[in-house]
Amino acid sequence: IKSRLEEDPCMIHDLMEERFSQITAFFDLSTIHPDNDKDDKKEEEKEKGDTPKNESTNQSLHQAIQNASLILGIHADGATEAIVDAALMYNKPFMVVPCCVFPSLFQTRMVKDEDGVTRHVRSHDQFCRYLVQKDDR
Repeated sequence: IKSRLEEDPCMIHDLMEERFSQITAFFDLSTIHPDNDKDDKKEEEKEKGDTPKNESTNQSLHQAIQNASLILGIHADGATEAIVDAALMYNKPFMVVPCCVFPSLFQTRMVKDEDGVTRHVRSHDQFCRYLVQKDDR
């Protein structure tokens, strides 16, 4: 490795660029699967021959998920649920470390507690149970 680095000081950087990519995008169901993005404005733009602004990013994200061998979300904040949804949708192995619950932002999240009562997701424990309950296996 030392001799390769002497020949090409950028070898490690180039190798990382080749093997790994970072996509910065709003991550929800509309961005993880092109068929879910049925916004009327985007349909009008397509009919006029225009490319919607985020279409190439969405396609890159879609391809990255399709080609992934593992989907990983560590402290993904508001994207944690979308990561789980994407992994389940594409039947991909995944691992998330749920962090912030954001109960005010995600007010429709409901979880069935151990006592069988359905409640709003407010705590970290409830959020973890909510994510587990997304997969009915």
